[in-house]
Amino acid sequence: MSENRYSELLNKLDAFTRKYYLNEILRGVIFTSIYVLVLFLFVNLAEYYLFLSTTLRKVLFYGFLFSSALVFTRFVLLPLFRYYKLGKIISHETAAEIIGKHFAEVKDKLLNVLQLKKMENSSDISLLQASIQQKANELKPINFALAIDLKQNRKYAKYLLPPALILLFIIIAAPNVITESSKRLYLNNQEFEKAAPFTFIIENKELKALQNTDFTLQVRMEGNSLPAEVYVETEKQNFKLKKLSANTFSHTFSSLQQSLSFNLQANGFRSKTYRIEALAKPTIASFDVRCNYPAYTGKQDETLRGTGDLSVPLGTKLSWLFKTTNTSQVEIKTDAQTFKLSPKESDKFLFETTAKQSLRYTVFISNNETGIQDSVNYSLNVIPDLYPTIEVSEKRDTSNKDYFYYIGEVGDDYGVKNLTFHYSIEREDSSQNASRNQVANVPIASGNTNARFTYFWNLKEIGLKPGDKMNYYFEVWDNDGVNGSKSTRSSLYNFNMPSQRALEKEIDAQSDELKKDLSASMKQAKDLKDKLKDAQDKLLEKKNLNWEDKKNLNDLADKQKELQEQLKEIKDKLNETLKKQEDVNPASEQLKQKQEKLQELFNKVLDDEIKKLYDKLAKMLEELNKKDAVEKMSEMQMSNEKLEKELDRMLELFKKLEFNKKLEETANKLEQLAKKQEELAKQTEEQKENAANDKQNKNADAQKQEQQKQLQAEQKKLQEQLKEATEDLNELKKLNEESKSEQDMKEAEQNMETAEKQMDDAQQQMEQSQNQKASQNQKSAANNMKSAAQKMKNMKNQMEQDALAEDMQALRQLLKNIMKLSFEQEGLMNELKAININNPKYVQLMKTQQKIRENSKMVEDSLYALARRQESIQSFVTKEMNNVNRYLAKTIAHLEDRYISNALSDQQFVMTGYNNLALMLSESLQNMQMQMSESQSDQQQSGKPSAACKKPGKNNKGMPNMSQMQKQLNDKINQLGEMMKREGAGQQGNREFQKELSKQFSELAGKQAELRKALEKMNQEQNKDGKNSLGNLGEAIEKMNQTETQLVNKQLTTEMLKRQQEIFTRLLEAENAQRQREEQPERESRTGQDTNRKMPPSLEEYLKQQQQQADFFKTVPPSLKPYYKQLSEQYFRNLSE
Repeated sequence: MSENRYSELLNKLDAFTRKYYLNEILRGVIFTSIYVLVLFLFVNLAEYYLFLSTTLRKVLFYGFLFSSALVFTRFVLLPLFRYYKLGKIISHETAAEIIGKHFAEVKDKLLNVLQLKKMENSSDISLLQASIQQKANELKPINFALAIDLKQNRKYAKYLLPPALILLFIIIAAPNVITESSKRLYLNNQEFEKAAPFTFIIENKELKALQNTDFTLQVRMEGNSLPAEVYVETEKQNFKLKKLSANTFSHTFSSLQQSLSFNLQANGFRSKTYRIEALAKPTIASFDVRCNYPAYTGKQDETLRGTGDLSVPLGTKLSWLFKTTNTSQVEIKTDAQTFKLSPKESDKFLFETTAKQSLRYTVFISNNETGIQDSVNYSLNVIPDLYPTIEVSEKRDTSNKDYFYYIGEVGDDYGVKNLTFHYSIEREDSSQNASRNQVANVPIASGNTNARFTYFWNLKEIGLKPGDKMNYYFEVWDNDGVNGSKSTRSSLYNFNMPSQRALEKEIDAQSDELKKDLSASMKQAKDLKDKLKDAQDKLLEKKNLNWEDKKNLNDLADKQKELQEQLKEIKDKLNETLKKQEDVNPASEQLKQKQEKLQELFNKVLDDEIKKLYDKLAKMLEELNKKDAVEKMSEMQMSNEKLEKELDRMLELFKKLEFNKKLEETANKLEQLAKKQEELAKQTEEQKENAANDKQNKNADAQKQEQQKQLQAEQKKLQEQLKEATEDLNELKKLNEESKSEQDMKEAEQNMETAEKQMDDAQQQMEQSQNQKASQNQKSAANNMKSAAQKMKNMKNQMEQDALAEDMQALRQLLKNIMKLSFEQEGLMNELKAININNPKYVQLMKTQQKIRENSKMVEDSLYALARRQESIQSFVTKEMNNVNRYLAKTIAHLEDRYISNALSDQQFVMTGYNNLALMLSESLQNMQMQMSESQSDQQQSGKPSAACKKPGKNNKGMPNMSQMQKQLNDKINQLGEMMKREGAGQQGNREFQKELSKQFSELAGKQAELRKALEKMNQEQNKDGKNSLGNLGEAIEKMNQTETQLVNKQLTTEMLKRQQEIFTRLLEAENAQRQREEQPERESRTGQDTNRKMPPSLEEYLKQQQQQADFFKTVPPSLKPYYKQLSEQYFRNLSE
């Protein structure tokens, strides 16, 4: 029962709570309405009368809305939520307190019931329930809801009536106050003009302008009363508008940087606020162009800043990076297409392409607000990879016509890759295949933009034969890495090798010219000798020398120099002629040896003896020394006489060599021609057989005729070659007369005439298709040509053998006469030593000396006659003979003046000269004997008949060579002794000197040991019979052994030097004994060595200087633009030319 009472009590409390919140809602509605109406009137009236700015209107409008919503929420919305028990509401205890205050009879009873109910769980339940029941019964009749009187809200409603009436009055009386102000408050962003007697009209279509540009504001006034002045008012300052007419005004805002708000003001009236929008202008803040050059150009990749006009090589990869502001799009437009760039990052645009051709391009920039507003034009110049350049000049080696030298320069804008030399050969002989295009690499520094090169080739190395034609050129390649290597060729060069016949005629002409030059030089030497004799005779008639004598002798010296220069030229011509002969028609080994000896003899003619004599003579003339000058002039006469004779000898030997060479060449030509004729005869006979077999085949007629024509052409060609051989035979006759060989060539000539007739007959028979008879005539002609060739060779061999035998006999007699003169001179010298000048026999001795001189003259004539025929006789022999004559003349002069001591000294030189002559001629005899022996051996091996030798010699083993080697060894020992005396005192402690000294002693001891062993072997072979035909060689061997011991012990004494001289004398005696036995020495042959061809020194020096000059100017290459770089490179090339 108590629970029901308590529930009823709670229900009554809940009803009280709902009525409580309903009262709150009604009161809130009244308060909110009063607040909204008062605030609404205040805001509207303030706007209407004050004409507030947009900012204040915005503050009032949103302040009105916010505060009204806040009041409505506080006083209406929150009580409404609580009425429906949403949110926190008042508790039963609070309600009980409110009810207790309203009803006096309730007081704390209701609150006590609630409190007792809460204590129900912790106390005696029955007691509490009883208490609650009691109090609930007491409160039951009371209606708690009556504690809230809704009518009391009427006292608040009276405050709503005044603002409502005011609003109603305004709406009825002046509605525009509410409507206009409300409109302006609602449209708080819009500017409204205060009503004026005139209106401001903006003439500009739109108030927009680009940043940093000028904007002109155009204003037009309309109304009943127009103002005289109009101002524009901004946030910072005011400006007076420029009056254009009565109702139009303008003002220019310069370089508008940002958006600008302004009002127009006139006569106290102010327009609404206008705003000029400053549109952001699209701009390019900066841009970079990344140039990635092709690797082959060698250019370093680079980044160009702010440069749009570009000049780059073909194939360059370009990347533009534009850094912009206020830009949404960038376009690059060319004549062909347009590229729209997308932003890579914020305000960054990237464009990439490969430079392939030159063009002009335009960069457009824009943004969403302005569209395309700016553009700039640039050009892209693409530099194509040019073709390489080449310049070549050809040089000929004046010393060797077979060599062709080339100097050139190649260039390319980015680098040369390689250089090649191309050539092709067109053979004169159509039967031989012409060589295809041959290629040779030319060494060159790869990668350089400019490079010099040299190249040479040899006619022999490439296999060019007489009559061939050669076409050649150079080709240079560049390093183009984009389009592939390009090449440029030089001019096409042509070289036509002269035919065999033309070369032979050229050689003959050179030989004739050489003979003329030798004759002229010989005559000039004779003239100089005669003039020297005249000058000497004049000096002898004078007491003293004067300037005129000096001038005459200087003139002679100049002429002598001219003669020496001519001889050098003749030497070069001789070498060139012999080399060309060897190239065109290689000579036999025997002829080659003769050519080498001739060259060697000519080299020895060109000595500095005469020059030294002229220098000494000039010195004596300066000192006015007449006596010595006359003596030197006498020596110079003899030297020129010797030169004259040597030149005469060279001329005769050259004629003889030329005849032998021509004879050998003609014989070889006839043999080759006979071989070709035999082959052609065989082909002609085969052609006849084929014709018989193909008689029934009509299709073979054309081929048969063609083959027949070819055979006829070959036969005609052989006939022409035979005529050339006949011309050579006629030339041989002339050379035979010049060389005075007196050889009979009639038989060979008859054979050639017969062969020529048979070849003519064969040609006619082939034209008549009589191939059988033609073949027989061809074979007969070949046999006749073979016979003629064999006869020429036999004649050559017979001539050489006869001449060699005759010369050997003459040489033996000369040796005998020279030795006799030597003994006679020695005997006379001994007699002269023991006689007094007052002795009557003195005159007889003078006559004996004169007789020796006369006999010596006869020997000299015979010797020169022999030397003109035999090249094996060294030029030293003629020089030594010249010295003998000079000392003989001085001996006779001293005897006449009774100067016995001087005469004895000169006689000693004469005797020494005779001995030297005997030694040299003995060597020449040995060489001639060896030559004959080899010739006979070769003929026996080849089955050819040999010529009979009148006095054949025996085999001999080189005694003269041994004496020469001993003499050389003695000279080296003497030199070593002099060096020890000169330098040994100060070098005793020098280890290097002692080391070198020991080395030389060891070498000398070794050489002496070799000579001793050779002498022991020779002594065993030659003295087997015990007769000691070569003398007592054992004594010489014993002395050699002693010398070896002292050299090993590094002992060098006067006794040893004397012993060495005795060994040399003993060897000379043995050599003389061997010569009398007519033994022939062995001959040692030397193999020729190829010469390593090099660039001529003068040409090499020239190239070096040119390169140094170019390198000097190119030391610091300037960094230039392509156009100026090309000019610079062209300038350097011009310097190098």
